[in-house]
Amino acid sequence: GLARAVEASGGRLFSDTRAVEWTGAGKPQVKTANGQTIKAKSIVLATNYPIMSKMFAKLPAYRTYAVGARVPKDSVEKCLIWDTADPYVYVRTQPEDGFDVLIVGGEDHRTGQADDGAERFARLREWTQKRFPQASEWLYEWSGQYLETHDGLAF
Repeated sequence: GLARAVEASGGRLFSDTRAVEWTGAGKPQVKTANGQTIKAKSIVLATNYPIMSKMFAKLPAYRTYAVGARVPKDSVEKCLIWDTADPYVYVRTQPEDGFDVLIVGGEDHRTGQADDGAERFARLREWTQKRFPQASEWLYEWSGQYLETHDGLAF
């Protein structure tokens, strides 16, 4: 939908195109790895990492874990909660047909500094069972990586 909106407004999108240099003020343009130059009225740099500053070297990567359990429909109030423990735990629900999925995550650590995912998933399941006994069936478990900013604000 976003791509269609950009194109409907006269914008152009370039996929699989590596930008190696860009300028903004006055005459925005992007030079690509294959030697092409893309000229524009404006440029949007949409990245997950602040590539225009040296700050990137100071952003630690963390691994977070999550489990999803089946719970009866509306047995857990719709919410997004997290505690202040270390490691912290966060909770939310996702509606499905005929039931809800209780998503419990946390057990974060610096990426590359632990190799004990099975134990972290087990602790999340144990934490969940103590607080949400209606969690009847474990449907999912996954982990992901995120970058932690020093001021706690998102990019």
